[in-house]
Amino acid sequence: MKKTGFFLLTIMGLAAVATSCEEVSDENPVFKSPTEFVLDAPAYGEALELANADSITFTYSKPDYGFAAGVTYTLQLSTDNFQNEETTQTYSTTSSSEKLKIAARDFNQLACNALGVEDAGNIPSGAIDVQVRITACISVAAELSTVNSNVETINVVLFYEEPTLEQPSKMFMIGNFCGWDWGNSANMVMVNGNPGFFWTIRYVRAGEGFKFNSDNSWSGTEFGYNTAGVTVATSAAGTVSADGDGNFVIETGGWYIFTVRTSINGQSYEYEVNIYEPNVYVYGAAAGGIWANDDAWKFEVVDDPDAEWPFVSPKVAATSGTDDSHLRLCIHPDEWDALGIQWWQSEFIFYDGVITYRANGGDQARIANAEGRVYLNFVTGAAKVE
Repeated sequence: MKKTGFFLLTIMGLAAVATSCEEVSDENPVFKSPTEFVLDAPAYGEALELANADSITFTYSKPDYGFAAGVTYTLQLSTDNFQNEETTQTYSTTSSSEKLKIAARDFNQLACNALGVEDAGNIPSGAIDVQVRITACISVAAELSTVNSNVETINVVLFYEEPTLEQPSKMFMIGNFCGWDWGNSANMVMVNGNPGFFWTIRYVRAGEGFKFNSDNSWSGTEFGYNTAGVTVATSAAGTVSADGDGNFVIETGGWYIFTVRTSINGQSYEYEVNIYEPNVYVYGAAAGGIWANDDAWKFEVVDDPDAEWPFVSPKVAATSGTDDSHLRLCIHPDEWDALGIQWWQSEFIFYDGVITYRANGGDQARIANAEGRVYLNFVTGAAKVE
């Protein structure tokens, strides 16, 4: 049974016992749904300059739940006394004690978010009143136990701080090849040790559009050929251009390795898109001890997007699954040599018939294989040796 269900049954049981007994004791607590608790008035004067402050600490009483409950506290902020949900901001860091500390810069950012500040020109010229309250709940029964404190006001001077961009941790490719369905989009693989650098293998037909996005949805951050900051450096698919919707389109259809390399320029992202031949290799013991891109150990590619096994290797030697005898597979475009990227940074293997990518993880577990050919499907993720 889930925790919430157990907790609710416990509350119901406590209430039932309490109503059937004349006296209530510590061994027979009664759950109370509190209606209030007190947030202390912050000890700050007028016009607190957040740019010069370190942090703000809030203290408050503990709601009376009728027994010693573990309480989670959350700070909420508003610039219109909590009249509108759009101007109510919730601090992501919670507290389990009757004290909550927030960095001044985080408090400032919450207030700026509530006001819709987008640049330095939107910052109020003087001090403003900001309202705060604390929300308390017992996490396993949040709906029954949630209660807000009283509201206190702090008079502050805001400042503008440029948001800090971070390299995306994920990248997705969408297009005609998957019916423009994010549920079937290609979840690209990170190149080990290279944040913001991703690859995938997909079949794209000539003239059919595709885009990329760091979010698996139409979030507004997707980018195509016409998006500012996008360049195409290498293309094995002939000319790359834009269709009428600004999507990427290629001149020659087929299976390709698609890569996105992200860089940060000030407050903007820039994306380098490359399209390489779909070269997949066997490395190591199963390839007779070859540890390089060798055409003799390159997978054959079936020019059919619907093929069950589009990628088929030469016949590999049997391995035992030890450190010096195991199957290794990878992609490694020759152009990556100039970037200092080694083959293991884009390797993968399969377990129980499913492709598993090393991505940004550690060395993968060794697997044994029988003599035979390796079959791969990068769309379904299926793999086998026979």
